Amino acid sequence: MKKIIIIAAALLAGFAANAQNIWLSGAFTQETSTSKVGDIKADTGKENGFWAGIEYDFNITDWFTIAPAVTVNGLFSKEDITTSNYFGVDIPVYFRGTYHINSDFGIFAQVAPALNIGLFDNVKVGNADPVDIIGDSYKRCGAYAVAGVGVQIKDVFRIFANYDIALTNYSPVESIKYGSRGFSVGIAFGF
Repeated sequence: MKKIIIIAAALLAGFAANAQNIWLSGAFTQETSTSKVGDIKADTGKENGFWAGIEYDFNITDWFTIAPAVTVNGLFSKEDITTSNYFGVDIPVYFRGTYHINSDFGIFAQVAPALNIGLFDNVKVGNADPVDIIGDSYKRCGAYAVAGVGVQIKDVFRIFANYDIALTNYSPVESIKYGSRGFSVGIAFGF
């Protein structure tokens, strides 16, 4: 797990050292957890949080970009006497199409497959000590898809909104399906 993160960060840093297409981004996010047992489906909770990361834009044409990224995310929830604090690393690869209205302004749409690596998810019930449920109740790795839209100003500032949905089952038990879907709104600064 750590090797994957280190290799991805090293590759991104290597590309970034020779580039002027580096973007730092951050977003507020809200995720909804879903569960399915047999034919019964339910939303099982909402978590608010953030993500922050770095991406490198490979401009294939003046309107099409491939942009690998590495992000760190945190999700937090509190319901009655239960609190949850999740942290993970995501590695999305964005495919972005931009329509330039003029030289200073463009609108874009993007899609991305992404790998998710959960670092820890500490759950605390009442006064008990927090317990990391990754590994026992949730798989550490998964995949999800992203679709989003946004605006870009002068190739140095972006405002965007993304929707994501889990593609893999996060439950270690085959008869139970865990997933999620979420919405994020954020900004990015280009260098």
